[in-house]
Amino acid sequence: MWHSLPEDLKRRPAAYIESLPNYNRPSLTTWLNDRDLNLNYTLTIGDLMDLGFDPTRLKEINIDGTMYIFERIQVRQLSDLEKKSALLERIASKMAGTRARNSLLMTNPSLLVIQDRGNAYVLRRKINGIHWEEAVEQLQTSPYLKDINTSTKLDRVIYATIRKAKEIIGDQLGTEDKKQINSMAFFVSWNLKENKPKLMIDFEGLFLESVWLA
Repeated sequence: MWHSLPEDLKRRPAAYIESLPNYNRPSLTTWLNDRDLNLNYTLTIGDLMDLGFDPTRLKEINIDGTMYIFERIQVRQLSDLEKKSALLERIASKMAGTRARNSLLMTNPSLLVIQDRGNAYVLRRKINGIHWEEAVEQLQTSPYLKDINTSTKLDRVIYATIRKAKEIIGDQLGTEDKKQINSMAFFVSWNLKENKPKLMIDFEGLFLESVWLA
């Protein structure tokens, strides 16, 4: 991955990464649209407090035609990242093809870590999914999605799927690894461009296409 990066990024990692576009997650897009702002808007401290999260922590980058995400973390968090990476590797090797309530379980491990100017930047693939808590929030607050959720109870499907995924993974892992499951981030399949869930329907009913662990 390092050899695939732009030369300017290799020379000045922090400056280059911080200048990349923010990850266009649904909650950020909704917040901007509500205020007639665009993605080039410079956020203030008051904006960050209003949002409840820092959008600048996640940056998008296109590398050889594939989209990736850089996540900025503190250097002291690297030891936890290493533990999660080892656990994700175990899960991926032991549970290939496993499903939770018909949703395929997948992993999105870190591919590269760059340290510069007191921070660490973690590179992962950009997946067609969002954090499950953000998905539930969108279903319960977005006017368009609220109507869908009323008829499908998809928020309950997401709750049940994540709970089942944790249960399945816990059964496959040892006692010590089970303690780390709740520290993992779970993402559900989502159409980012249209801000709507990616669903599958069969004779058993409605279910999410995929669930990712990171």
